[in-house]
Amino acid sequence: MRLRYEDGNLSDVWNGRTLSGTPEVAKSTRDGVGRNAHRATFRLIVSRVYTGLRGVCSECQGYVDGKIHIGDVQPEYYHFHGDCGRCGFQTEFPVGVAVLSHPGVISFFAERGTDVRSVPFWTLDFCTPRCETELSTNPLRLRVDVKRDGETLSLTLNRDGSVVSTERSRDS
Repeated sequence: MRLRYEDGNLSDVWNGRTLSGTPEVAKSTRDGVGRNAHRATFRLIVSRVYTGLRGVCSECQGYVDGKIHIGDVQPEYYHFHGDCGRCGFQTEFPVGVAVLSHPGVISFFAERGTDVRSVPFWTLDFCTPRCETELSTNPLRLRVDVKRDGETLSLTLNRDGSVVSTERSRDS
């Protein structure tokens, strides 16, 4: 991920795509109080992701209809995509990001001394495009494997991006 400042907007660019732009963060950076622009942008992105997953638009607080898709905006891999019916804002991110706020993932990392909510998700292997394993298409079930210290936490998601099962195993 990298930050780009252009025409008064600070944008975060990931895998060649602009994810968001915010004049508020850009203004604070321009005014010299934004030495932590990366941290502020990280908080903004995480806020947009979490609100989108919960069905709330980060722009107008309208309802977001979100589902896991393949073959539309990102044809080559599964991703979560949400549309706000009120303002038209769209959110999109890799499937693995949908498990970040799951209690199992939070505790899995906490047991290893890390608060996963403070880690930029784009640095986590399980949050990259194509990290999921397709278990079935009807109904859609995708597995995301979170690996740390010789152990794997496997989470199965449905089309809504909700975790429907978890399993822990030792790596062999």
